[in-house]
Amino acid sequence: MREDWKVKTLSDVCNIYNGSTPLRSKKEFWENGNINWFTINDIRTQGRIINYTSQKISEEGFENSSLKILPPKTILLCCTASVGEYAISNIELTTNQQFNGLVVKENGDLFSEYLFYFASTLKKQLLDISGKTTIDFVSMTKLKKIQIPIPTLSEQKQIVAILDQAFTAIDQAKANIEKNIENAKELFQSKLNEIFSQKGDGWEEKSLSEVCQIQPPKAEARKELGKNEMVSFVPMKEMGINEMYFKSAQYKELQEVSNSYTYFKNNDVLLAKITPCFENGKLGIAQGLINNIGFGSSEYIVYRPSGNLLPEFLYHFLNQQTFRENGARVMTGAVGHKRIPKEFYEGYKIKIPSLPEQKEILSKMNDLSTNSEKIKDDYYKKLILLEELKKSILQKAFSGELTGKELAVEVD
Repeated sequence: MREDWKVKTLSDVCNIYNGSTPLRSKKEFWENGNINWFTINDIRTQGRIINYTSQKISEEGFENSSLKILPPKTILLCCTASVGEYAISNIELTTNQQFNGLVVKENGDLFSEYLFYFASTLKKQLLDISGKTTIDFVSMTKLKKIQIPIPTLSEQKQIVAILDQAFTAIDQAKANIEKNIENAKELFQSKLNEIFSQKGDGWEEKSLSEVCQIQPPKAEARKELGKNEMVSFVPMKEMGINEMYFKSAQYKELQEVSNSYTYFKNNDVLLAKITPCFENGKLGIAQGLINNIGFGSSEYIVYRPSGNLLPEFLYHFLNQQTFRENGARVMTGAVGHKRIPKEFYEGYKIKIPSLPEQKEILSKMNDLSTNSEKIKDDYYKKLILLEELKKSILQKAFSGELTGKELAVEVD
């Protein structure tokens, strides 16, 4: 840091206020509310510049709480659970207890947007000083002691102007890359749809239940293994998205899992049947299971293809976006926890060519998939480099090393 810069604590330059939540049981605290009440969901829907809040509280709710109305340009910093999340407000608001509001003092030492960018660098530091209970938590006492470098106000504004320009360019580059990734995914999906919408000579159209054993009985596992023998265990979180094969390093005794979980074997095709896992493509072929047997989430559908249907061919069929869209239309159940019905995942029609044709199609699909994944990997690497560039720029900004000339070269 430059020698002519001052170093102060956040409590030196900010008034810091913790939020709270009025009692949910009191309807009068929430009904017809007109006071903005901020939560982390507002970041998820708007990004880091807050222009409105999705929830509001009433005057009565405000008066019966410890809340304070925070002015525009307040920096909102999460110190509980999602520690390090941050935003800046363009409006007056209150906030829940996850966030602290950092309001710049009126002595002219600190520019709010400078503090906003500084807040973006604090996640690791906050996690390092957080108390480890059931969730991460940074106390007000610790937060107030965090140090911030303070150049002159004019320098702060120059730094903010440079960062605004740089991050706008970086964000546009990221948006372009993310669009290219989506284009690569759409191209792959269009090829899938093209293949599975055709019907060549000798192709048979059958329901999935006609060509697969669906949800094989757990009795098979009990017959093959003793209750104390080990099986692979695959919770939903371990199932990849758009990865053909999966295996698990988790093992459990058969007796631990045989009653509550779904049974499968090597080369079975597993598909998640619950939102959002189904819509996001949680799908894979089991490989490398210990003792050839696995158990996992009760929300898996297990397909065991018959002799004239290859597991890889079925995988690509189920991986179609059209299949997921059709399934999503008929889902039933509570919002956020809907399932595709049995009639759909058993009765859906598949067109099956001969085994040699399946192998020929799979060879083409593998080449296409390899090329698509390479394109996506290259783009993901570029995204990582852009994030690293952001970190480098911020580090220079708060050590006094950043100039517009240097930055222009880096951004180019």
